[in-house]
Amino acid sequence: MKSKLIASIPALVLIFALTCGFGTFHVMLQKAEASNCNSLQQQCSDAQENESIACASGHAERCESAKDNAEQVCGKYYNNCP
Repeated sequence: MKSKLIASIPALVLIFALTCGFGTFHVMLQKAEASNCNSLQQQCSDAQENESIACASGHAERCESAKDNAEQVCGKYYNNCP
């Protein structure tokens, strides 16, 4: 009985390490994802502001280019962030 208990200790340590290690990795991944989403949100906001300014100027080519850019940048944000 005692030898079975001693033999199971490495397995328990391994399970604990994997569980805690994965949990830590998951939290780090979530923080990185949140940081990336904050950056994408800011880029989207900037692109929308640039679009508004470009379209208000009355220059059709700049307006279309700014719209395309805003769609692309904001699309990344909407597709990758909650």
